[in-house]
Amino acid sequence: ATLNDEAMLQNHTLTINAATAIACGVKNLRPEQLLNAPHNEQVVLQQLWNLERHALLERCSLKAHPELFKLVCPAEGIKHLSRLPPEELLLRWVNDHIHTYTTHHPQQMQEMGLLADFTVTNLHSDLADGAALAMVLNLVATKPLVPTEAGGGDDSTMWSYKVTGGDVVEAPQ
Repeated sequence: ATLNDEAMLQNHTLTINAATAIACGVKNLRPEQLLNAPHNEQVVLQQLWNLERHALLERCSLKAHPELFKLVCPAEGIKHLSRLPPEELLLRWVNDHIHTYTTHHPQQMQEMGLLADFTVTNLHSDLADGAALAMVLNLVATKPLVPTEAGGGDDSTMWSYKVTGGDVVEAPQ
């Protein structure tokens, strides 16, 4: 059975309230905007992203992963680390793996045109070229990755990371 507009608005109100209760709401989002989603794509997509981000990061905590305690900086205590948001914990974890990779693979860093002190400052644009993710994957994958330069059709350089016995994953450089 299909719902009438009033019932759909009630459901959308419940959805907005539930998302807000778990800190995933979109400011000034109204149930009417969800009801008329094709004309309100930006706020609807923002709401979906907020919920997805929450689902992905809710398990990123010291309680769920005590091995993250090793990420505490010397100048701070465990109490400070435990107060960091999940995004910051994930960022520290990524940079810890990048530091390990750069220490053990300086030649590959040079071949990729990256500095030895390469770090990621955000989980968006800094990951766009795939280089940081390839370094992390190299350390956490069960099979090693081998960087090889692949010819792109133009002047851009493409780096391929072949998982031994697996598929090639390409990352634009």
